[in-house]
Amino acid sequence: METATGDDLLKTQVHGLASPSQQRASSPLSRRADVPDPAPASARCSSWRTGSDSELQPEWSAEAVVKPFSVTRLSADRRSIMKTYRGIDPYRRQLREVEALQLAGRWGIAVPKVLATGAEADEPWTIFSVVPGSVHPVRTGQDVRRYLRNVRNLTARLEAHTVEVTPGVGWSQPYSETPSKNRQFMIGQLTDRCRTYVWWSALCARLSIVEADPTVYLHGDLKAEHFLMTADEVHVVDWE
Repeated sequence: METATGDDLLKTQVHGLASPSQQRASSPLSRRADVPDPAPASARCSSWRTGSDSELQPEWSAEAVVKPFSVTRLSADRRSIMKTYRGIDPYRRQLREVEALQLAGRWGIAVPKVLATGAEADEPWTIFSVVPGSVHPVRTGQDVRRYLRNVRNLTARLEAHTVEVTPGVGWSQPYSETPSKNRQFMIGQLTDRCRTYVWWSALCARLSIVEADPTVYLHGDLKAEHFLMTADEVHVVDWE
């Protein structure tokens, strides 16, 4: 999961803000073949769920946070972020992040809102709202305790929603898939060749202890920089 925060993006803006046409003309990133331009307004508007007409065509920063599997840009008004998914299974990664954010939001967890989804040149993208708050570095014992408190609080809130949850990848169990048990799901992550090894039977036997454990929702990437804190609220980002 690689949703960048507003602070992350602002650090990269050495050339300022520009329109998409200006980006193509002036941005060194836009001249790189592996960095896609923002989705055109026509593609974005068809997927926007909320907002006035003036909000349907935001201008995007000329600079981007480029990671191995995503490209992220901040809007000129600093109110929204566009994330383009690349590389490994981009459409399912997009779906998982959107599902996770929508569920977490319904459960009262402070998260970015999903404003739009779509695809451009076979690369899916999602637009999120920018949330308030800043990252608190973990440098002192007090910082560590605050970080662990945030992790415990979020984990407890996610684990409270475990009714009829079955183990699997993502946040929803497709009706077409047969629900699996904990041991079955964990063993399924291994290749068929593992069944030929002498330790296979022992592993299957040992994993029987996990059958009694509940299946719960997890964030999966609880770095300190994924907690954006204000004086009275903690927002959690990067739910891919």
